[in-house]
Parts: sequence; C-alpha cells; structure tokens
Amino acid sequence: MTEQGTPQVCIGLDLDSTPFRDNDPLADLERVVAEQNRRVGDDFITVVALYDTAPNPKNNSLGLPDLRHHIQGAITAVWRANNQSIADGSIPPIKLLLGNFGGEGAFEAQAVNAIVRARDSQHIVAVTGFGQSLDKIRQAAIDLSDHQISSIADTVSGDDMNLDPATHQKIQRFFRTTATNGDKAAAAVAYLAENSLRKVVVVEDINPLDRYGMSLGEGFKSAYINRYRQSTYTKNFRSPDTELRGMSRSEFMTKQFADMHGELCLEKPDMIYFAGRGADLRSFLVALSQGGACGLGPLDVVSGNDAGNILGTPLPNFGSLNVTVLYTTTATTGEWNDAAPAEAENLQNYNDFVSVFTGQHFGTAQDLGDGSAMTSHDAVLTAATAARKDPSSATDPATVSAFIEEFDCRSPIPGATGKIAFSPDSRGNPIDKAVPIIEIHDDGSPTMRDMVWAAGQPFDPAGCQ
Repeated sequence: MTEQGTPQVCIGLDLDSTPFRDNDPLADLERVVAEQNRRVGDDFITVVALYDTAPNPKNNSLGLPDLRHHIQGAITAVWRANNQSIADGSIPPIKLLLGNFGGEGAFEAQAVNAIVRARDSQHIVAVTGFGQSLDKIRQAAIDLSDHQISSIADTVSGDDMNLDPATHQKIQRFFRTTATNGDKAAAAVAYLAENSLRKVVVVEDINPLDRYGMSLGEGFKSAYINRYRQSTYTKNFRSPDTELRGMSRSEFMTKQFADMHGELCLEKPDMIYFAGRGADLRSFLVALSQGGACGLGPLDVVSGNDAGNILGTPLPNFGSLNVTVLYTTTATTGEWNDAAPAEAENLQNYNDFVSVFTGQHFGTAQDLGDGSAMTSHDAVLTAATAARKDPSSATDPATVSAFIEEFDCRSPIPGATGKIAFSPDSRGNPIDKAVPIIEIHDDGSPTMRDMVWAAGQPFDPAGCQ
C-alpha cells in the first residue's frame, strides 16, 4: 500500500490485514480477516473486497457503519465457504483481502495496480465490493477486466454502471448482485399506485460524476410515464464532488434544499421521490422539517437503497407535518420471514446466513438493517463458488467469468438476499431480484412495508430468463 492524502490513508491492497490509517476504526475486523487468512495454508485462492476503507464525512456519502457491515458480510461468506459446503465444497480454501481505492474511487488506478501485482502470488480470482455508482469506481471494473480479473459489485445499482462509457458496450467480466436503480424506481411507482398516491415531485441529484441520483430519477420518471402517461414535476440539485471548505456537506446541502421549500409548498405533492444519496436525504428532511407545513398534507418521501445509510439515528422532528419516509432497497433484516410458502428456500438461505453472521460473532442482528452485510456476502459467495468450479482459477483468473455466467435460473446462487442468477441477455445484472420497501421510523429504526419484484412476480426458475 502507499500513503495518500491529508490525513494520510493507505491506498492499495492490504496484504497483511494491517490498519489503513491511524486509529483505524476497522481494526477489529482487520484482525478477524488476518486470523481467517492464517488458517488457509499455502494452497488457496483469494477474493478481494474493494472499497473506500477510510470514508471522509466531509465529502463521502457512504458512512463508516455501512462500510463495516459490508466487510462483516464478506467475512461471513468466506467463513461459510471454508467451513460449509455451500460454495461448491471447501477446497481450495478462500482467502479474503481488503483493498482501498480512496474516497469516490479517486485512487482506483493505484488500487487496481496493486491487485494486479499481487494477482499471481495471492491467486486472486475476483474482486467484489465497489460500493457506489461513481465514474471512477466504474473505471476500476474496466481496468480489472483489462487485466482478466472478474468484478462482482454488491451495491452498485446505477443502470448504466455496467457499460463502458467509451464504447457503450457491456464491461466484460463485470457482474452485480443487486437490483438496478431502474428496478427500484419501478418498485417505487408500484408503491405509489398501490397506495392511491398520484401527485409527485422528483428531487433529483444531477452531479455528473455520481450516476446514482440521475439513474434513480431517470428510472422513476420513465416508470411513472409508462403507468400514468404523464410526466412529473422535477426539481434538480447538485451534490458536491470535491471536499468542501468552510462548511460540511450537510450544511451545504441543507441550504440548497431550504431554497426549494417554497416550490414544494406550491406543488403540494402526495409523494416526493428523492433521487439522491442517503446523506443528502437526511439534509433534505432537515430542510423540510425546518420549513414549516405551509399547507402540505400527508406526505410520503421515498428514495433508493442508499437511504439505508441514515438508519440508526432519529429523523428530524417534523412538527405539524405528517411525513412518512420510505426507501427501496436490495435487502433488509428478516425480509423473508413473512414470505409465501413458495419462498421457503429463500427463508432457509437467509437463516443459514444469519446463524453464521451472529453465531460466529461477525456481527449482530442490528447490523443487518441496511442490507449491506447481506449483499456483500452474496457477492463474495458468488465469486468463491465460481472460482472453485473453475479448475484453472488459481493460475488463470481470466476464465472465472465464464463460470459466473453459469449461475442461471436453474442453478442460482443461494444468496441471503434471494437467489442470484444471470443470463446472456441480463448483461451481468441479476435476474428478478426482490426489492423490499422499507419504512424508516422516527427513531431511525427500519420496518419492511412490502416486497416487490421488477418482473412483477417472484423469481421463478421455470419462467425467468
């Protein structure tokens, strides 16, 4: 690793599972990774979990709790792969290494180079993680593919994040285990229709370097037009793409949103669809609470999966405003508990994951609310299973992607978030992933409201394609 930035942070591949920075808050998890790696012996294959491992709250919308949950899930997947038969046996054992490409993927080239240099000695078969739908992070997947290394993103949901911006073609060897923003936006429109809500304002982030917000907004507006044959009123904002000086991100964003309040009062929507990051959603809710009721009736504020980053802390006091905050996500605690009998296998897969996650003390039940541990578990499990099926993965990772593509409708990965399958037409996206709709209560705790599927019905091995 190399030191970058002020304060200094280690960038690259953490071969020895040592701290990424002084007083590293991930130190306890790094010790767990190191201990697991000591047990694998000399004949092993490696999965790399690549994130921004030292998020800066001044400009990064991905918080430390979410990052910890991702790493906890990766640790759980490796333990299961090495101690259970879930990942095509238990040989060769799987090693986990953590990588850091810096805030917003700023140092992705250095991180990718470090992974490539260690590819042969560490028998690296795939890279998982990534975290956010940002241009630099997409470039990391492109660069890894150029070096014949497969990538499996766990929460990269921007619709076009699987496309090379230079060629507009699918990025080779790139997969993801999460539903796209388009799927989640369609779920939000379905919620709108089921609850007899009609008038909508879309509040959309137009930061060109962060495709997450625009992808959510475009997906929602398209799904809304398809259902109602009319467009929505849209109010744009722009999140910061560099570190701010003299004020925090939350102060900067709250000021932007406060300036919108008058227009929202004039529109009087039944629902606001917030197409932006979770950190900025909190600022929007603060501005909404401070602006007063101004004749607004009951109001649902709905957003995408990044809203899970605001779980755990109370919502602002809305006073006389009647506000319900919801978001569509990839996964959450106990999402299969009330599922139909046809989903019993998904419930069993989820329970098997939780029994190891909590039983081996990698995390607690409270760590599962944002779904991050489940999604990272599924990405690592997919990588480990494919690499074991590939007889040459330890010496030539170029062929691992072909084995990932074999996880089709009839032989899916038994993920904690549901079955994971791909097809030649899915362009590296999972088929018919479930989309839970979550309500965030005043105290910051989540409750699942509903479960929907992009295809309109649950995953069906006989019918999906």
